[in-house]
Amino acid sequence: MRKFHFRLQPALDQAQRLEDDASLKLAALESERIRENERLAELLSLCERLSHQLKTAQSGEVELNEVRSRRIHLEHAWNRAAEIKQSIGELDQKIAENRERLVKLMQKRQLLDRLKDTHASQHRQEMMSLELMAQDEVATMRYARRQLGNES
Repeated sequence: MRKFHFRLQPALDQAQRLEDDASLKLAALESERIRENERLAELLSLCERLSHQLKTAQSGEVELNEVRSRRIHLEHAWNRAAEIKQSIGELDQKIAENRERLVKLMQKRQLLDRLKDTHASQHRQEMMSLELMAQDEVATMRYARRQLGNES
């Protein structure tokens, strides 16, 4: 009995590799987004503390240089937070694009998997049919020999 060989196996293997690579890239982008969100949360917390310090400093005796430096530091923190928000938006867009790419790659691989399964099923059916034909042939030959043995 001949062994099943899927002629498109190299294409299936390549599709699997591409899917794995896309999946890893998507995971890296998502972890980068998580890190950016954590950085943003820390920065917003810092902005909140700086705002509170600035308000309390203004209610007491005011050191002008200290208020200026805190205000500049606060503005810088808000600007950095805006940059991080923009970066998160860009990451979200890249994640969405990579998800779409991954879905397409998965669909292609699944199509090849189904095709392989179909071919394997057809191969099994063909092998079973050949085996049944061989068994029928053997049974026919035995019957013919018995008939010849009984006539003599």
